[in-house]
Amino acid sequence: MLKTRHNKFRQLCHALTLIMVICSPPSEADELTLQEAVISALATDERIAAARSNLFGAEEGRVSAKSNYKPRVNAIGTYGYNAIDQFNSSGSLQRDGQKMYGGIEVQQDLWTFGRNKAYVNKADAEINIAGYELTGTQNEVVLDTVNAYLDTRSALETLNAYTDHAANLKKLMVSTEAKHKLSLVTTTELALVASRLQQALAQLSVAKANYETRRMDLVRLIHEDFTSLENNLNGLHVTLPQSAEDAIETALSNAPLFLKARDEMAVAKANLDVASAARYPALTASGRWVKGRVGDIPTGDKEVGLSMNLPLYDGGLQSSKVRRAKHDLARARHAKESMERYTEQNARSAFITLNSARNVSLAWEAALAAEEKSLNGIEREVEANLEGLPYLLEAKDKMMMVRIQAIETKKRARLAEFELLTTTGSILSAFLSNTLPS
Repeated sequence: MLKTRHNKFRQLCHALTLIMVICSPPSEADELTLQEAVISALATDERIAAARSNLFGAEEGRVSAKSNYKPRVNAIGTYGYNAIDQFNSSGSLQRDGQKMYGGIEVQQDLWTFGRNKAYVNKADAEINIAGYELTGTQNEVVLDTVNAYLDTRSALETLNAYTDHAANLKKLMVSTEAKHKLSLVTTTELALVASRLQQALAQLSVAKANYETRRMDLVRLIHEDFTSLENNLNGLHVTLPQSAEDAIETALSNAPLFLKARDEMAVAKANLDVASAARYPALTASGRWVKGRVGDIPTGDKEVGLSMNLPLYDGGLQSSKVRRAKHDLARARHAKESMERYTEQNARSAFITLNSARNVSLAWEAALAAEEKSLNGIEREVEANLEGLPYLLEAKDKMMMVRIQAIETKKRARLAEFELLTTTGSILSAFLSNTLPS
């Protein structure tokens, strides 16, 4: 039986799932890594189960196609009444005797003008298509999981940022109240700090709700609870294309959508071969052994021979099937060429998007470092009474905005890496190889 790389992945996925179940503590969830989240999603997602079922069906289709090469053996028999006058075993005339017989009939195709081979070729292509659909679904599940994981982690970092911001404003509020009692700050300045503190607490509540929402989205996706996420995503090492041309070359070798379009053209070619073969003679060997009785007269028959079937006239049915198959082949070829152009454009776009996202993330990281340095200077000026509290509050708000932007752009840059891997058809192998440490 044909073994494809999809079968190998299925075995590997089951093995990884079993290992994860055995190694996981039964009592409570612990720190969840990105790879653990992906493996859990691959093992439990219903979309993958449906796609795998389609692959099993396609594999059985090949068994059915290969059966055309094997002999067909049938048991035959009949029972009835014979209304023809005949002599029985004693020599007397008998009318309307019982007629019954049974036997075995064997048939074997010898020559079908390539029809049976076309059926097998079609079944092989359909297995590949189902496999590519399974791989595409798995890639989709992996990217969904990565997106949910990064969203959750980004929401957690945002929550931590607002927690720090609220804590700093609480400290500022305490010191401002003390200074107000000493008439070192005005009532307006005290009210301004209190207002900013309330805003920070409101933002913190929103951040908490957003994190819980993202967290539950991830739990529903992987069907597993957790207490925390891994601390350092920078520990993940993925092999990315170094140029747009490398991305295109990898995509044309691995992208499931393009490979599926290529094998859909193979299916259309096989359908044309089947339709064309039906217009030519087919040669079949047959054998038959029958034994029975008519009345009380025993009878039997043994027959071996060859039969030929040559269609002469069918009202244009086969010609119509051939024309339709040729049209389907041309359409499949056009779809394959269009998908090739789409795959190239998508890979190039994903590579450019990654570089842009990385540059934007680096720019916001630099801006955050500058804002932190500026805020430290402003805090010293306020302590020396060189600047007022409004100036400090604006600086804190600005730094908070920059920090949130840095968190968001960092997540986008990280997600762009996995989107590029998905575009090139490499994201699944990345998580099932040693390129990502557990």
